[in-house]
Amino acid sequence: MTVVKDGQTERSTTRIWYVHGRPINETTARNGVPLTDAEQAQEHGYALKRAAAAAQRPAPPIGELEFSGRSYPFSRLAQDYLYSPQGTRIWNGRPTWVYEAQPNPNTRARSREEKLLLNSAGEVWVDAEDQHVVRIQIHATRPVRYGFGLLAVVHEATLLLELQRVAPAVWLPQTTAFHAQATVLMVDSITRAKEQKAYDYQPVGR
Repeated sequence: MTVVKDGQTERSTTRIWYVHGRPINETTARNGVPLTDAEQAQEHGYALKRAAAAAQRPAPPIGELEFSGRSYPFSRLAQDYLYSPQGTRIWNGRPTWVYEAQPNPNTRARSREEKLLLNSAGEVWVDAEDQHVVRIQIHATRPVRYGFGLLAVVHEATLLLELQRVAPAVWLPQTTAFHAQATVLMVDSITRAKEQKAYDYQPVGR
């Protein structure tokens, strides 16, 4: 896994297992160097705590994304956007339907994250065989104001989500990238950027 956050790059090898459908990450190496026994023990302890917390929460419904603890169902894409077919392309060797996505003016935002999505446009790619969303690329089309602009104004934002097929009808994250530039409390200007890549998924026994 490669993560680029605010210009800083870190590569890691990560073991992932799922508790009630939520991924629990446990790092085993950083930048190609295995963790020491003590570091692995510490990392495993942290992972067990996260697993215990996840065990207390109900499993999320299938087909949902989570942003900062909030859920966004893939099915909501059908409500939040209006689509125009753009044709068929090949994605990782597979036929994929590509749709232009424009925000639906008749939909009201139910969260801060959805408000940003409803002021964004882009493309949604769907695998033709599995009929599963495999790529989302959108960008903000106008400034997004929170609290009439007193709390924050998001001036620019882009989101890229790409999935990879690791088994029939099983798609897992491949690339997640987000960039935003905003003004907070009318004074502070902040820029946030994060890119995360995952690859070489290997199933292991419990």
